[in-house]
Amino acid sequence: MPILKDVTPARRTDTQAQSPGGARTGGAGPEGAPTACGGRPTPATELGVAVVIICHNQGEWLGDALGSVLAQTRQPAEIVIVDDASDDATAFELARRHADRVRYLRIEARHPWHARAAGLRATAAPLLIFLDADDLLAEDYIAAGLKAFTDRNVAGVYSDFVRFGRLHRRSRFPAEADARLLRRENVIHSATIVRRDALDVSEAFEGPVPDAQQPEDYFVWLKVADQGFRFVKQSSLLFYRAHIGRPSRSDLRVGSYYERHGLARQRVTIGIPLAGRKRLWPRMSRLLADQTWPHNQLQLILLDTSGNAAFRRDVRQWMAGCDYDDVRVITFQPDEPGLADQPRTSANARQVDRAMCRIYNWLRTAVDSPWLLVLEDDVFPPIDIVPRLMRSMDKHVGTVSAPYLSRQGDYVLWSAPGGGSAPGNRIRERGRGVEAITAAGFGCVLMRTELIRSHVFSQHPGETWFDPAFYIAAARAGWQHRVDWSCEAEHAAALQAGHSQ
Repeated sequence: MPILKDVTPARRTDTQAQSPGGARTGGAGPEGAPTACGGRPTPATELGVAVVIICHNQGEWLGDALGSVLAQTRQPAEIVIVDDASDDATAFELARRHADRVRYLRIEARHPWHARAAGLRATAAPLLIFLDADDLLAEDYIAAGLKAFTDRNVAGVYSDFVRFGRLHRRSRFPAEADARLLRRENVIHSATIVRRDALDVSEAFEGPVPDAQQPEDYFVWLKVADQGFRFVKQSSLLFYRAHIGRPSRSDLRVGSYYERHGLARQRVTIGIPLAGRKRLWPRMSRLLADQTWPHNQLQLILLDTSGNAAFRRDVRQWMAGCDYDDVRVITFQPDEPGLADQPRTSANARQVDRAMCRIYNWLRTAVDSPWLLVLEDDVFPPIDIVPRLMRSMDKHVGTVSAPYLSRQGDYVLWSAPGGGSAPGNRIRERGRGVEAITAAGFGCVLMRTELIRSHVFSQHPGETWFDPAFYIAAARAGWQHRVDWSCEAEHAAALQAGHSQ
């Protein structure tokens, strides 16, 4: 792998350059501009690529990074060095030396996200690469990457990378990544070839900056993926320079999963089946008004099975005065009025279970956020329940429950041993901290929406309850379940039966 510090390009593209500090002197409009109505979209292999090299006091390596770009077998249409508050003039001098190909942009942000945003605004090509000044591209990186844009839903093309410097090894990533995978872990590096229109549609460089613990490139890719775009891997390589002062991939795992993945900014849905318990609605409505997750990041879905016109008026009056932007009511005809409050005989328990299957099959199709808090209308957790349960999430965790007592006085939680179609033993004694469980009730549980979307609720032979069946299916798909004992909720039915926390 050659390390090039001063490379004269073999040819120049149609895009004209701006000398350091000067004005842009010409050039055609963006390549791959929208075609006429009914026209054929321009193939990615014919589109221009802008390479944005961001640099903050990395002058000793910048020449190598630029050399790897100028040595590409498929030359970029634009090259911009974004000098983010460097203490020396290395970036300026290097850009001046290659003024026929390279533009120079100085900013004072001291933040990679702002530097990349500035490079995006300073270029016009339909595809971009954000290259850190201490990294290198293999010479066929652009040529091989363009071939991987196989359909319009592919927003970006990434690669494996090889560490060099103080560490030497190759990192291998999955062949494809979408929002489901990226919410578990970041497998895409910052030098991904990305479509400008995907960045624009997802507003990836608009709004607040990433949290301090969240890698800024991951913040961008997740916003793109949340719009429904995919990322695929190409055959070439990025060379990632490991050096003192630059965090390794393991260093980036410092801090909680909640912080690294920016969960505080995630959109959450609260789904509540309403059985028409008029006496409990004032308390539930106060909980919804007071709960601490930002209301503009929350969708509220109320599943009304009451069949009670007066109760529905109360709910709609509250909706009219609440500060939630997105509230939906899905109305069901009840199997039997008051069924939810009847004693649980074997006959009506089966009837309740069937009704809940129908309700949650509606909910699974209505949720449009990556996270769902299911809350029963007689279960009352702490008002900060969403952030507390969210902080117990991790890469392999699919659900985190708040414990609550059943009408019989034990917890609606199951623990090992279990297996097959059996969730294990019910938990009777209160635990501490965050513990693993095999199943829980749906009274108060935060889950990844993908779990409920992939599960059709029904009463299979041999299954006693719909909720343990859901957890068992998720566990078979590789997901873990947890309970956070610090979030214990009050269950009105348990109190009525004479049980208290």
